Amino acid sequence: MSTTEFVILTSRAWALPILSQMRKGIAGR
Repeated sequence: MSTTEFVILTSRAWALPILSQMRKGIAGR
């Protein structure tokens, strides 16, 4: 696995829960 692939996978795993929380927060308003 290359460094770029590792960064992409990590950023995806990091961003998905944050995006879901943002969507919930926006919908909560």
